[in-house]
Amino acid sequence: WVQWSSPWPVLKQITYASHGGWAARLEAGDWRIRLAPGGQSELALQRNQLRSLLSLQGERWQSRLNLKHFYAVAGGCGKWDYSRMGMARNGHYLEIYETHSTQGLDLQLTGKLKISGYELFGLFRQGLVPQSWMGRLAIPLGRHWQGTVHYSSSPWLQQASLSYRSPKGAFATARMYRNAIAVQMGSPTWSVSFQGQTVALRVHHCFDFPTKRPMEWREEILPREPQLRIQTTGLLQHPVLRCLVVDAGGQEHVVHILSEEWQWKTHLPPGQYTWKTPELPPGYSLTFETPTFTLKPGEICSIRVQIDAIQRKITWIGRVDP
Repeated sequence: WVQWSSPWPVLKQITYASHGGWAARLEAGDWRIRLAPGGQSELALQRNQLRSLLSLQGERWQSRLNLKHFYAVAGGCGKWDYSRMGMARNGHYLEIYETHSTQGLDLQLTGKLKISGYELFGLFRQGLVPQSWMGRLAIPLGRHWQGTVHYSSSPWLQQASLSYRSPKGAFATARMYRNAIAVQMGSPTWSVSFQGQTVALRVHHCFDFPTKRPMEWREEILPREPQLRIQTTGLLQHPVLRCLVVDAGGQEHVVHILSEEWQWKTHLPPGQYTWKTPELPPGYSLTFETPTFTLKPGEICSIRVQIDAIQRKITWIGRVDP
């Protein structure tokens, strides 16, 4: 294999390979020429949105033309045998394909149209084979659902289907033919299908051989829960008093005052709380040092609560002798 780069602006390169022979590449403005007597020779033009290519290899030839959304292709072997032309844009296309010989002409027309998620495809063929046609309509039925209707001149291609596919890969499809119904469902690891009296189950699994990985030790300091320390003064011998506190979201929490001087409460999450007027048994009263308090992670909040016994006034009624 030998390659020589030319200093001339038109003749760019000459290459020799034992399996393909000589080849030369020339450039002049928008034109590109490749001469290969033993291989494929090409003549290309590229200007703005126009692209054309003519390739020759022995008796075979092909010509291509692209102009914006329009394209055309023709080719053959020693003579003109087939041609294709059409337009394509944003997923829509319309194409005509024909082949001709001494036996006759074969013509095929295909097209696809997409509008607001709906997709319509059609095919028509006539010529050397019996006339045939087919149409397919895909209908979106929601975020993960889609319905499809096939209709054709061939009865075995006439069907309707309803399919579902989730973002995680689970799927389900029901197809209805002229005289049968097929159902398939599954996930990326398994699938099951039912059609007539046939049931098929497939299981997919990927094995991963364990490898020893170096262990990484990382020390993490977890924040401690806030602690509420309550100091009771006044009356120390009393029944359990049920009090309520309200957090910033309006939710109530229960705080029990026991007959002890020092008490620790750790069940309240961090936040700001307000004491609510408690419903106490007869004969007792509570006075809180502060009406509100704030709990922070890892910190202690101290509150003093005064407990008093309510003494009722007793009036003695005596009997006076005359």
